[in-house]
Amino acid sequence: MTGADSKGWYWGDWGTNVDKDLLMIEWYYLALKGYKNTSELKGKQAQVT
Repeated sequence: MTGADSKGWYWGDWGTNVDKDLLMIEWYYLALKGYKNTSELKGKQAQVT
């Protein structure tokens, strides 16, 4: 899994119950899900599995 880059602005949750690591994992999951769905739509089954 990718790590967070501490050199820039580390945007994330705000308030008293901050969970930035969980948010970064969720964004990563959404990106992979989008890649999978796009691959399926384009008929690239080898990239889905």
